[in-house]
Amino acid sequence: MLVLGGLGAAAVATSRATRIDASTLCATTGPSAVTVVLIDATDSISSVQRTAIINRLNKIDRQLKANERLAVFEISPGANPLTPAFSMCRPAAAAETSALTGNKKLASQKYDGTFKPAVAATLSSLLNKAPAAGSPIMEAIQAASVSTFQASDLPDEAPRRLVVVSDMLEHGPAGSQYGSLPDFDDYKASPQFARATSDLTDVDVIVLYLRRDDGASVQGINHIDFWARWFAAQGASDFKAIPVEG
Repeated sequence: MLVLGGLGAAAVATSRATRIDASTLCATTGPSAVTVVLIDATDSISSVQRTAIINRLNKIDRQLKANERLAVFEISPGANPLTPAFSMCRPAAAAETSALTGNKKLASQKYDGTFKPAVAATLSSLLNKAPAAGSPIMEAIQAASVSTFQASDLPDEAPRRLVVVSDMLEHGPAGSQYGSLPDFDDYKASPQFARATSDLTDVDVIVLYLRRDDGASVQGINHIDFWARWFAAQGASDFKAIPVEG
């Protein structure tokens, strides 16, 4: 009886420790990690590029563990850069849920019936947007950093990852790379850099790099190096650019 009582007390303690917020699906103690995805659909995206992007983002989605937050933002002059199009913690799947201390059916409803369809709908919506006149990439990264990486419910030690789906051709309040690429050292000393700076300390950055036929004079190794230095100057711990097919 003492053993059973101890197990019962442990189960109650575990239940309390893992209480879930119904709207965010995050533990009330906060998410254990966060992945921010910024999607730049200000220029048209071909069907091949769209499929390649979704495949890569789905792979990133599958790497998420239970209680890790996924926040998806739109890069667009008309979007509110502080408000994500989607933000939710990845719930535990049925296979990860104990029949003794959890509810497998409820877990399946949350993961398969709520989380996965909501992610798919958000990606489909943002990747099928009409082109826009500007690409405020740096402004969007700054806003996402402030609203998500610095969120009050995110523990300081929680891993942070940023995924940017874009041609990385900045065209907004932080300047324009249409037609020419500025020297990074000169740009770093400019007021535009100061206005768009972000605290990306210990953030792992992945850029899904979209090729543009009309961006050939700027895009390439030097362009990627500019962005690698831009992220490093703000504390990012890692930077990787992955060319997207199409």
